[in-house]
Amino acid sequence: MTEVLSAITVLSCSLFVCALIKILAPTGKTEKIIRLVISVFVLICIATCFKSVINAIDLPAFEASNSVTDEALLKVTGDYMAEYIDKLLISENLDAEVVEVTVEADENKVINVSEVSIYINQRDMIYKEKITELIKSYINIEPFITLKE
Repeated sequence: MTEVLSAITVLSCSLFVCALIKILAPTGKTEKIIRLVISVFVLICIATCFKSVINAIDLPAFEASNSVTDEALLKVTGDYMAEYIDKLLISENLDAEVVEVTVEADENKVINVSEVSIYINQRDMIYKEKITELIKSYINIEPFITLKE
């Protein structure tokens, strides 16, 4: 905060001195030269003050996670995929009681779907093959379809 106050003080004093010089400057050709010098000086003061204020701001260090295997990220991705599969089934007029998706990250930090479990009612067991084909065509993985107890 003191850096900000000192920057404002320096800028205010510089502008005051520039205003005095402009008032006391003679008219004519030298007036244009003095205006140019004052303008450049003010721009330099503003840039210097801006730089010192930016350097003074203490932003918390952003620590990027180097690990894509973070459990929270994998859980959110799995939940998103489960919701996607549920909506996909609904769009085909199929009903699943529960959809669970397990995801994992490989050594190249790529998230892959490792398992899809779909729990359905007894009345929907006749659509088991249709559900399997649908999931295989969209996600390229064979789901585990079991009866919901």
